[in-house]
Formats: sequence, structure tokens, C-alpha cells
Amino acid sequence: MSDLRTSVRCMDVVAGAVEGLRAQLAILSEACDTLTHPELVALLSEVTTVVRSVPALEHQILARLTTETEPRRLGEASWKKVLTTALRVSDREAKRRLAEAAALGPRQALTGEPLQPLWEATAAAQAAGALDAEHVAVIATFHDGLPVWVDVDTRAAADRQLARLGAGLTTAVGGAVGTRRGWAVEPAPRLEDLKEVVDGVLAACPRELYLQRSREKAHAPELWDALVAADLLAQADDTGELSEAIGKKVVEEAAEVWMA
Repeated sequence: MSDLRTSVRCMDVVAGAVEGLRAQLAILSEACDTLTHPELVALLSEVTTVVRSVPALEHQILARLTTETEPRRLGEASWKKVLTTALRVSDREAKRRLAEAAALGPRQALTGEPLQPLWEATAAAQAAGALDAEHVAVIATFHDGLPVWVDVDTRAAADRQLARLGAGLTTAVGGAVGTRRGWAVEPAPRLEDLKEVVDGVLAACPRELYLQRSREKAHAPELWDALVAADLLAQADDTGELSEAIGKKVVEEAAEVWMA
């Protein structure tokens, strides 16, 4: 009976919080009629940041469900079916949400110990409202495209770099390419810029880089910064293509960082 009472009280708190969200949205909606144009843009920016952070809560919910119970206990044959029924979304959307929750939601070891998300930096940036669904999709493309022999530490370093790049340029990378793209004046990169980095770095990551990297793990963040910076510089040519010579230059510059 005690557990039941606790559950009821908790659901009361949750229902009150959701109702509070609705009430706050109504206030903002009414305010739209009185704000100046610059104030409307500022409001849109603030609301966008909040909306971008909502998936982090969804990941937490799905992580608990998929870890603690089974779809059949909820009356469905699969988790995808649970979502399509409860949320009235398509199979494709349900699959996307489950995949993102698996990569960006909290995890649990076999011993029950809590673990950080698989893509920890991207998850943190999303929870802060710095990344939207398109940014996450681009970063997911990168992770999916990495060869299986890339080690965990390098993957984590890559995730940190791409999360920072998606949210806003780092000082090192921004300094390298700020003149060409005007990022020194406007620090927020376009989504297309992030896609270009992902495509370019994937194309410029020969297996030798990771074999060398596995011998010396002390420079993972510096390595990735050098690799991304070199790739961005490589994109400054007229064609925007990574030639064999450019790829060699990337390897040499990254190797210098490793051996420092």
C-alpha cells in the first residue's frame, strides 16, 4: 500500500508539472501580441533552446522502459509498437526515437551500475538545448560511419569535438578557418558546415591513423582537434575535395600532434 501511495503522489507531481508547462506556454502565447520584433526573435531563440532539450527527457523515459520491463507487459509485441500506439507516430519515427535513446540515453551495466550515454558529449549538448534533431542526425551519421576498429577513447574524443562544433565553433578550429568562412565575425556554424566536417573527416581517416593512435592514447583530444582543423583547412581549395595529397597532409599533421 505504501508503494501505491508513493506512486500516486509522484503521478500527482508529474501531472502538475505537465499542467504547469501548458500554463506557461499559454502565457508566452499571449505575450507574443505585445512584444517588439527583436523581442519576438529573442523569445523564439529561448523557446528553441528549451524545445531542443526535451528529447533528453524522452531518452531517460525510454531508457528506463527498455531496461526494466518488456513490451508484452505493456500489451505490445515490440517497443516500436509501444511507441506507435502510445504516441501515434510512424514506424520510422518510433525506430528513430529508440535508436537515439540507445545512444543518448542513460545506460546500465549488467551489475546494475549506472553508465553515461554512449555518445556522452552529444547527449550533454542536446540536454543543454545546444543541438537540434538535424545536428544529432549528422553526428549519428559520423558514428555509424566509423570503422569497427576505431577504439572507444577515439570515438569519445570525436564525439566531444563534434558536439562542440555542432553547438558552436571551438577556439582552435574557429581560428583555423574563421577568415575563410567569416566565423570570426559570426561564431555559429551552419548545419551544412557540420555536415561538411563529418563527411570530410570520415574520408580522411585512414586505418593507419588509428593504429598509430592505439600506441599512444595520451593525446586523444589534441589529435582530434588537429585532424578536424587539418580537414577544414583542406576544404579551402576550390573543389572542396579531399585529394590523396591532402589526405597525406592530414595524416602528417595529426601524427605530429601524437608524437609531441
